[in-house]
Amino acid sequence: MARVPVGLALRDRLGENGVHDLNDYVLEHREAWRVDVVNAIDERLDYRLKDCATREDIFRIQMQLSDRISQSKVEILRWSFAFWIGQVATIAALLSYMLK
Repeated sequence: MARVPVGLALRDRLGENGVHDLNDYVLEHREAWRVDVVNAIDERLDYRLKDCATREDIFRIQMQLSDRISQSKVEILRWSFAFWIGQVATIAALLSYMLK
């Protein structure tokens, strides 16, 4: 296994035996720390995924948005037609008034 690099200040403070013991401690507990970190990350991921939408939810929302967009297009077309009819009627009235 790889040795854990220890800085000079820590080496001076602990001594060679302390550095050796620290290295042994880190190597012995490395796997336990890794398992703890993986478990914590897994719990966080599960918690976050619990609030996420499923594919069915996304599909349902997409269909609702599609329906709303199509209804909006129909409504805009109706108003445009009504405006166009009003314009034609106004021009016809003006022309009939001018031609008399």
